[in-house]
Amino acid sequence: MGTCEVKARKGLIRVSSEVVGGVIARVSITGDFMVIPEDKVFELEESLVNTRFDRGEVSGVVRRVLQGSSLVGCSEEDFVDAIMCSGEGDAA
Repeated sequence: MGTCEVKARKGLIRVSSEVVGGVIARVSITGDFMVIPEDKVFELEESLVNTRFDRGEVSGVVRRVLQGSSLVGCSEEDFVDAIMCSGEGDAA
């Protein structure tokens, strides 16, 4: 299980993930950031499970789930960066 922290404009995004066979098996997103509504973070975690560990695939899931949400001090790209960084060790 890998962990990565990405410093966003106003906060920190911490992602722990496990990638098995090129697919995200588990993911946890925590940190000092604000997403409104808050339950979108849990929805994002659930939606990422069984997603192929590929930047394009992950980016598509992040954009779909967070569409219409308010991101304060962070961006969708910050989430993608943290997710990809967290799984790099498992994917190698």
